[in-house]
Amino acid sequence: MPERVIKSLDGKRGAFLFVGGLAYLFIGLSYLVAPTAGRQAAFSWLPEMLTPQLLGWVWVVGGAGVAVVSLISRAHRSTEPPAFGVLMLCPALWVVIFAVSSIVGVHPSGWVSSIAYGLMAMWVWIAAGWDNPAPQERVVRGE
Repeated sequence: MPERVIKSLDGKRGAFLFVGGLAYLFIGLSYLVAPTAGRQAAFSWLPEMLTPQLLGWVWVVGGAGVAVVSLISRAHRSTEPPAFGVLMLCPALWVVIFAVSSIVGVHPSGWVSSIAYGLMAMWVWIAAGWDNPAPQERVVRGE
C-alpha cells in the first residue's frame, strides 16, 4: 500500500499512478537495453528512424513523468487525469504497432502482444474512473 508509506500520494489513485509510472519506466528500459528479434520484427514496418529503442523512450519519459506527478497528486489532483492519459497512451501505441505488424505479416504473432498491451490500456482506463475510497473510521471489534 504505497499510499500509506508515501503521504503525498492521492490515495489509491495516486498509488496506482506511482506503481504504473515505475512499471512503465522499467518497461521502457527493457526496450532500451534488451532488444529482441520479436520487437525488431514488430517495429520493422515503421519508418527506419522509429526503432524499438527510440520508442522505448516514450515509456521511460512517460513513466518517470507519471511517477513524479503521482508524488504531488494529493496537493495537485488536477494533474491526475493527464497522468492517466499518459498511462493509456503508451500501451495504446503498442497495440497499434503490434497489431499492424501482425496484419502486414512482419511479425505474425504480434497480435498476442497487441492484446496484452490493450489489456494494460483498459486497466488504466478503468482505474482512471475510480474515486478514492472514503476514509473509514476504525471499528473496535467486541464492543
